[in-house]
Amino acid sequence: MIDLNQLTNLASTTLERFRLDNKVALVVGGSRGLGQAMALALSSAGADVCVVARSTQDLQKTVEAISKMGKMGKSIVSDVTCEEEVEKMVEEVMKLFGRIDILVNNAGINIPQWATEVTEEAWDKVINLNLKGLFFCCQAVGKVMIQQRKGKIINVSSTMGSVGLERRAAYSSSKAGVNLLTKVLAIEWAP
Repeated sequence: MIDLNQLTNLASTTLERFRLDNKVALVVGGSRGLGQAMALALSSAGADVCVVARSTQDLQKTVEAISKMGKMGKSIVSDVTCEEEVEKMVEEVMKLFGRIDILVNNAGINIPQWATEVTEEAWDKVINLNLKGLFFCCQAVGKVMIQQRKGKIINVSSTMGSVGLERRAAYSSSKAGVNLLTKVLAIEWAP
């Protein structure tokens, strides 16, 4: 479990040269773990941050920690595996902040199973969140960033997207997809 006070202190001392004042970050999967750490680091660097997760369980803790740093923190409950919810999420962020400068796609799931035992339900859960949800977040936010003529998208992947590991057929496939998708989007949207 991450100690929010220690993380906040560490982030504020190590990010002095990395300033994001007047920027807005959207962190999908930002309620705990790496996503929460990234949301707090972005806030510590000066960004206002909107965190997204499927449930409110830890979202409020993250928003409170962001507010303690003097930045605006907002939370949105959204299931990014549903394209309609992703579009509503982006609309809400735009209403709240008027812009999106940084998107961090961190939401993910792993259901370890031997390849001979992977169920369709498990496969769909992993692929839908790790790859489909990530893509539709990129697409919806990418449209905003293209209009702004700038923005940064950070897609969180894994070494298992390049190097296989037993009991990770769905997970490795999803992360390999994230790696190549990120390259395609960079090629299409860089201009």
